[in-house]
Amino acid sequence: MIHVCFPLHDRYGDYSKYEGIAIASLFSATKEAVAVHIIHDGTLTPENRKKFETLADEHHQEIMFYEIPADEFRAYEAMTRLYSIGTLFRLLIPEILPSDIQKVIYLDADIVVNMDIAKLWGFDVEGKALAAVPDQELQRPKLTFQPWPCKAGMVSVHDYFNGGVMVLNLKKIRAEHQLKKECLAFLSSHPDCTFADQDAMNVIFKDEYQKLPPYCNLFTKFLDDTTQPEGILHFAGVNENFECPHWAEERFLEIWSKSPWASDMGQYFSAITKHHGKQLLAYQTLLRHRSKGGKIIFWGTRGAVYRAVKEILPPDSRTDYFVDNQPEMQSQLVDGVSVYAPSQIYEEKGCCIVMVLARRAYSEIREELVNAGFQEDIDFFDGRMLLMQDQSQGII
Repeated sequence: MIHVCFPLHDRYGDYSKYEGIAIASLFSATKEAVAVHIIHDGTLTPENRKKFETLADEHHQEIMFYEIPADEFRAYEAMTRLYSIGTLFRLLIPEILPSDIQKVIYLDADIVVNMDIAKLWGFDVEGKALAAVPDQELQRPKLTFQPWPCKAGMVSVHDYFNGGVMVLNLKKIRAEHQLKKECLAFLSSHPDCTFADQDAMNVIFKDEYQKLPPYCNLFTKFLDDTTQPEGILHFAGVNENFECPHWAEERFLEIWSKSPWASDMGQYFSAITKHHGKQLLAYQTLLRHRSKGGKIIFWGTRGAVYRAVKEILPPDSRTDYFVDNQPEMQSQLVDGVSVYAPSQIYEEKGCCIVMVLARRAYSEIREELVNAGFQEDIDFFDGRMLLMQDQSQGII
């Protein structure tokens, strides 16, 4: 029996389908018996749970659910930053899975399994706590960023692994570690970590992990369209592009259309059409404003949205600036551009456009700006609207 574990936090009710598609791809590609273990909180709806059960029944496989208390990680939610709190659920794997399960494959939801998972299961991890693939983003010739443990000299960029696909040696981890306690203690002591428990696990297991070959965790944004390798396809937070679909997206859509979530496709594509309309409006407004020498203020100084947006609309140090709620960032320079406190914005009302780069805090920032008299999609925009389709070739 092959054991595979997924975490699930579905705050808005639309994330379960991605996990369902990942599991459907796993079942479709694998000949052997598979037991899927889902660690979830109360955000899993009865409807989605039923769909997971239907999926397992259709493929004659097993699926088990482990509900954790809603407040299990609430005190640490701010540490997840770029991710949902669900990323921390994997820290419970050694203690929540039955003790007779001594090895498990961990998978993120933003993947498509394009190979028999038995190939990954067959890797020998005896003597190591886990096996994983060095992060492909960090193996590129020109690094645009480094995780905090790499910048701090704790882990080499060539050894830092991506936690989206791992084989965990539960026997060794249970005997020698307290995974949740160690990771949360590390994050509490190192609040600058951007990648949450992935950063912590890289430090804790830097001498106890075995490197897997790249095909076990292929970032789709680095795949061309001429070859279609077997492997685990990892969409790694990138955006959809269904106008010129990449073969990995076509595979994703094929699996989706045959899954219990197929009925969601019409609503999803309607949402994409609406998104494209808002995206065009944002482009027109911002380019017109900049062509007249107008000022753009960027709210937020780091993260995936800024890294994408600066390739499209880089800050102009002559007119633009950043604002950030974090006092330690204020009076700093980001890409040669000054950072101020958010209060600076209100002195610019009527002669600036605000580009909000904060993924998780957008609703709170939106409310603050609206209360100050700024109009959404006129005076300020959600930075996610500017993510270009050709920047990525994935789905999630």
